Amino acid sequence: MDNFDVIMLDDWCDKHSLRWRLSDQQEPVVLAEGGYLYPYDDFAMGCTFYPSELSAESWQYYITQSIKVGMTVVADGLYESYLSFDPDNEKQSDLAIRICGARQSRMTDGQREHLKKALWRIRKSRAAKELASLQRERDWRLRMLFG
Repeated sequence: MDNFDVIMLDDWCDKHSLRWRLSDQQEPVVLAEGGYLYPYDDFAMGCTFYPSELSAESWQYYITQSIKVGMTVVADGLYESYLSFDPDNEKQSDLAIRICGARQSRMTDGQREHLKKALWRIRKSRAAKELASLQRERDWRLRMLFG
């Protein structure tokens, strides 16, 4: 993903008074009590939640409501389930926030900029490592072909 995912998540979080951070994998997420929210792709958000922590009635209610409001059930497992939703759709956004148990907490502009800069540095470093790896592979192939 490019930086569009960060822009989308940041705008969405600002609109819903949520705080995002970098996950252990250095990706932007909204951590919540019962799961997390994240950029699914450049146009959709993702919602991960843990059905094993819900009663059967709650799980059935959330899945039914998700389908009813037009969310996509990406995977529905015993211990982890994934939904994708349109961040511009208020019903889908509110349901995703409720499913995950995210609590409202605003970010300051300074916190927001600090996270964006950190993520930019991480992604730049990853890109440099990936480029170096591709160059090593190219050099190896050339040596194999031409001795």
